[in-house]
Amino acid sequence: MEYDDDEEPEGFGAKIAGKLKAAGLVVGGLLVLGMVKVVVPVAIGGAVGAATETIASESGVLDNGRPTKQDFAEYSLNHEIFGPSYRAMQKYYPEEFDTFMVNAVNAQDPKAYGFDAMKRFRIEKGSDLAQAPTEKVLAVLLKEQRVLEWMAERSDAACADMAFGTATSNSAMPAGAVEQFAEFLPSVMEASGAGKMHPVGRDFTVGSEPIVERYAANLAESDLTDEQYYALLDGSIMQMPDHDRCKVGLANYEAIANLPAEDAAYFYGMLSAQGAGSI
Repeated sequence: MEYDDDEEPEGFGAKIAGKLKAAGLVVGGLLVLGMVKVVVPVAIGGAVGAATETIASESGVLDNGRPTKQDFAEYSLNHEIFGPSYRAMQKYYPEEFDTFMVNAVNAQDPKAYGFDAMKRFRIEKGSDLAQAPTEKVLAVLLKEQRVLEWMAERSDAACADMAFGTATSNSAMPAGAVEQFAEFLPSVMEASGAGKMHPVGRDFTVGSEPIVERYAANLAESDLTDEQYYALLDGSIMQMPDHDRCKVGLANYEAIANLPAEDAAYFYGMLSAQGAGSI
């Protein structure tokens, strides 16, 4: 993005953060971007929707003879691709795992059920992930960023849907996307579980504004156009074409990932925690 010659990136970040606060986009010290509540949950929804459909098909749920919940759970836990994700879910969220398995067995459309249920799970457990140790939060962030970069190389639409949470259970994904997600999902479960069991105590009600300034400075150093930059900040990015949304999504992840480690974990955790209040 272009900015005046006399404005250093950090100074620009502070200036933008001040404008955001004046415009009511920084509330209680938290940055309220147009995309703040949908930046992360869709990846897990789409992947588990596809996983549920695959496992349902392979295990006979879609045939006349439906397996029991126990049979379906055992098949899921031992699945070559998706097993690690389900095992992590069972370890940290046993009640949610059991409920998911019961409903998946009985669902008329296992793919749609898996998508909706796990997208909701990711949002609801965002406050757990937000309290995970820094290294576990960063593992989620960086793996998710890599998946988004992989998507961007293959489909603007799929990249945009992942970046801004606009995918549905019927959204087309590039070949190989499910496997990409399957490698990423265990880190989400592990981080959420760690934050649930041993929360580190991040306080998102104070101290966020300097981090927001650094994030804004990082974003300003990207190759976004002015239109794309401000569209992210005011939420109008959601009305822009897939190519723009994909590019902005990539820049957003990069801006977060390029923060110092503790700041990046704080910022990503803040987004996750805010997502927990969106349903």
